[in-house]
Amino acid sequence: MTTKNQDHANKAGAMSTATQEPYLKPLLRTSKAFYVSVVLAALVLTLGLYAFYLQLTLGHVVTGLGIISAGGVTYGIYIAFAIYFIGISFAGISTSAAVRLLGLEKYKPITRMAELLTVVALILGATSILVDLGNPLEAPIFFTLYGRLTSPFFYTFSVVMAGYLWASLVYIFLSGRRDAATVRERAPRFKWFYRLWSWRYDFTSEVIQRHEKALWVLSLAILPVLVMAHSFLGYVFGLEGGRPGWYSAIQAPAFVVIAGASGISALIIIAAIVRKVFGFKEQISLDVFRGLSNFVGVSVAAYLYFMASEAYTGLYAGLANEEAVYQAIYFGTYAPIAWFAVGSFIAAFLMIFSMFLRRKYNLTWMVVAAILVNLASIAVRYLIVVPSQTNGMMLPWYTVGTYSPNWVEWSVMAGLFALGYLLYAAVVKIFPIVELPHESSVGDRR
Repeated sequence: MTTKNQDHANKAGAMSTATQEPYLKPLLRTSKAFYVSVVLAALVLTLGLYAFYLQLTLGHVVTGLGIISAGGVTYGIYIAFAIYFIGISFAGISTSAAVRLLGLEKYKPITRMAELLTVVALILGATSILVDLGNPLEAPIFFTLYGRLTSPFFYTFSVVMAGYLWASLVYIFLSGRRDAATVRERAPRFKWFYRLWSWRYDFTSEVIQRHEKALWVLSLAILPVLVMAHSFLGYVFGLEGGRPGWYSAIQAPAFVVIAGASGISALIIIAAIVRKVFGFKEQISLDVFRGLSNFVGVSVAAYLYFMASEAYTGLYAGLANEEAVYQAIYFGTYAPIAWFAVGSFIAAFLMIFSMFLRRKYNLTWMVVAAILVNLASIAVRYLIVVPSQTNGMMLPWYTVGTYSPNWVEWSVMAGLFALGYLLYAAVVKIFPIVELPHESSVGDRR
């Protein structure tokens, strides 16, 4: 290394400990509340594992799932939540990639939270699908032996579960190497982990520029993969020509839009919690939440338009079986869920729009709106999956079906949420959740 590069490296790592200290707070200090939350999450996860053990040993007879021809449903809340988890993964790499490609520096403090959200959500989504299978261990074998290139299921697993997740992991690895190199000399624990992550990394301009270039190219490449991933998930339903309520040309774009709304809303909730718990008010400004909320408001308005278009078409001009599905959704068995979703979307939109008109944003109301959007998104995913199986029968001898998820299914899903919390909390405790400030960042932009 030349003397010039050595000087640059020294300057790159010269940010004072006092400046970086607030960012390292989650790593250096742990509150009692954190330990309590981890214990509670572990207990919920244990309950979920027990429920899954019963399902694995006794079969789906212990769940509310059944056979469509016998008046039951094959897909239930496992698949509904799988769509939800994969949907909120939209927020992660898309946010980080947009920040890097468009130079949106004010959103940089939340990029790592977003990246971690993508990875955790994809893991939970994949697990939800595996849980839905009778024997999840057979899934990789059958997928390899019998997967068809013409099937949207094939691309859901290969593009979403494999390609999208792998690209996200590579992205986090590259974007976190500079911080790992900084933390390896400061944090008292997990030094081996930081050294492994930052192996052969130094603060020379060549290394920094090489990483930035690689991340820029990866950001550019991952955005179309992201749209493809959520579109193929929509095609799993939209290309079912024999299933009223699913077969629709707008399923794919609707999946992308609702993924954006629910994903960014989840990011708002996570960022607000991190900001409050760790005192990151200076690091994560209110202006960040304002921009995210505006995006959510536009996405919710677009999705309400999709919902209204589908409902109007199905109720006014749909065939008998198509009309039966939408009658059940909006005026029948599923009406409480449907109108809860519509009401929550409208309430969230009005909250955001009123703040936009007054140019006065309140973090509490933005979080409330984000929670409503996520609850409505879960309800919408349920309405996508279930009614078409119970009320969309095209054969006359098929009766109207019923579905009621029982404690086993709810326990498994609660366990998955607990697993997601534990994964996220573990990363927060061993790695900076907000990117550390570096002197080199200023020099690089020059």
